[in-house]
Amino acid sequence: MIYLLAILVAAGGALIGWAFGLAVFIAVFEVLRLFHSETVLDSPAALTTFRYAHIAAAVVGALWLLRSWRPRSGQAVAAWQVTLIATVAALGCALLATPLVIWMFRTAQSLTPFLISLVVALIAGAAITAMAYRSSPSRRAIGARGALAPVIAIAAIWLGHIVDVETSGFVARLGQPRTVLVDIRIPYDTTRRPELATIRIAMRSEGRDFPGQPHFWLPEDDGGFLRAAVPLVIGTRDRTLVLTIPNQPERLLRIDLPTSPRPTSDFGPWVRFEPVADPAHQARYLIR
Repeated sequence: MIYLLAILVAAGGALIGWAFGLAVFIAVFEVLRLFHSETVLDSPAALTTFRYAHIAAAVVGALWLLRSWRPRSGQAVAAWQVTLIATVAALGCALLATPLVIWMFRTAQSLTPFLISLVVALIAGAAITAMAYRSSPSRRAIGARGALAPVIAIAAIWLGHIVDVETSGFVARLGQPRTVLVDIRIPYDTTRRPELATIRIAMRSEGRDFPGQPHFWLPEDDGGFLRAAVPLVIGTRDRTLVLTIPNQPERLLRIDLPTSPRPTSDFGPWVRFEPVADPAHQARYLIR
């Protein structure tokens, strides 16, 4: 029985390590972002490495706890220790039963068999733990408190699901280029607006120009403004928005962003291009 419990505990440790690896990765990523060095981790491969490293560590740690807290003749095991082992075993049983749970869900096309099979798997993991520790003198207390294990495991799975949903956008953006959506206010009368095809907009980074795309004019009281999109192709803080209108000099706007900027929900304030002309050209932007 103890060997079966070891398998379940190892599987539960793997599940915990998978989730914990994501949490640690995000924490390290955000710390590096403060120093503008997060590009070293901005890839799905880096996240996968973090996760598998934490899986290995969690499996070893869970098995070490099981060995340290294994039932010994004549020695009682603390109820909280058994509860912790039972919780990890319940998670492991749920993980190993996942193919069966998915099959039942697809067959029934209903959540009821899915939830029932998941709860049964969690209870089975806790029950196997109780059987493995049945020789303990405090088995009644262990049985009573061990009943908490499925509840704790369900709470852990639900919490993990919430975290996974909340971080899905962060994970999906790893390694993906960002785009700057720009509104450019060009102070021309509507009858004198330059044609979109003649306007050039680009992001200048480290001596290279990455072309953007003017989309359309939006109406405004003072003549309207241009909506455009410009890619952030490379990870750098050296970014300058370049606006070129026929028969006029280049206008430059320094974009102060970290190397891997977060998406923003709204446009920032209007800022002026350099050199400041009269009337001045202005822009505002958001990251997506």
